[in-house]
Amino acid sequence: MYMGTYYLPLAGGNFLAGILSGGVYTKISDKYHLLSLEVQKRGLDIPEISDKFSKNEYFSNACEQMSLSHAELTNYLWVNYQPSNIWMLFTGIGLSTVVVLFLYDRVLLKTK
Repeated sequence: MYMGTYYLPLAGGNFLAGILSGGVYTKISDKYHLLSLEVQKRGLDIPEISDKFSKNEYFSNACEQMSLSHAELTNYLWVNYQPSNIWMLFTGIGLSTVVVLFLYDRVLLKTK
């Protein structure tokens, strides 16, 4: 019984890591996803990223159409979309874990 419950936090962490490192990370912090949002917002005509059109070509094409250098476009995306906010999500998960463990210790264990 102990061994089964010992691995529950690891299983939960692995489950959340798969979710957070995939779709959530992409929507909040991925440079190319944020660039595609900006391209759609501006109505620029750039082909989608595929086997024949790489991410680097997509970024270069966006730089040309927006009249920005690579560094300027990266900075523009950073300032306007705030991809560093993903750390708020990770911090929230950590803090909520502390609160839940505290409540578990103080409330659930006292009832037994």
